[in-house]
Amino acid sequence: MRILKLAVTFAFAAVFGAFFLAKSGPVSGQKGGDALTVPTGVIATDSVYNNKVGIYWDAIKGATTYRIFRNAVNDPASATQVGTTPQNFFFD
Repeated sequence: MRILKLAVTFAFAAVFGAFFLAKSGPVSGQKGGDALTVPTGVIATDSVYNNKVGIYWDAIKGATTYRIFRNAVNDPASATQVGTTPQNFFFD
């Protein structure tokens, strides 16, 4: 009987903890009509990996997702989107 009481107590505590941790606020990002803030502190790895490039940048307040583009020349219009990430780093 004692083990059953302990099991019920722990189950109740686990359910209460799950509800407490699952409660979160809504996510907000930059507004669509506002000018986007450009990430600063962009650093790319140089010869660290043999088959990929790591790109790191400073996190921007309010940004929820970063889109990464690749191009051989400095022309944003012809760049190809490589991926998206919520982190402040990306490996290509």
